[in-house]
Amino acid sequence: WLEGRLEEGKLTGRGKEYDEAGRVRYEGDFAAGLYDGEGSLYDEGVLVYEGKFSEGLYDGKGKLYENGELRYEGAFAAGTYQGEGTLYSEGMPQYKGGFANGLYQGAGKRYENGVLAYEGEFSAGLEQGSGTAYAEGALLYKGAFSEGQWDGEGTEFFPDGTVRYKGGFS
Repeated sequence: WLEGRLEEGKLTGRGKEYDEAGRVRYEGDFAAGLYDGEGSLYDEGVLVYEGKFSEGLYDGKGKLYENGELRYEGAFAAGTYQGEGTLYSEGMPQYKGGFANGLYQGAGKRYENGVLAYEGEFSAGLEQGSGTAYAEGALLYKGAFSEGQWDGEGTEFFPDGTVRYKGGFS
């Protein structure tokens, strides 16, 4: 059931939507019966999303949760990650940077178990362009990447930071 102001049979303004068990499913702004503006979405009483909505979709700044744990914080467009944001896994950052259509795009940092593993450019979710790779926090490679692989001019390092190889990679 719905709680709020109805216009032409559709909820408009601040209101609440409840599930069959009487739990709040959505609390926030509505426009013509759709989630629109600031709001919080729940699934069986567990927070799923809080932030901006447009025409029923995540749109603008928000936080997405899985099983009550923060999964993503940042910008959304039409229900997908778009713009700057941070993706989390088990409470630790997994990626921080740009997104396009839900994929890593532009400048960003990728983490493994909360430790920086790559910093640089991304395209369509993969390391692409110039960047720096790390192994357990230690510098491993600095140079060109293509489709997630070392490709082009770069420098590989030993764990102590000395140069292992400098030149072309393919």
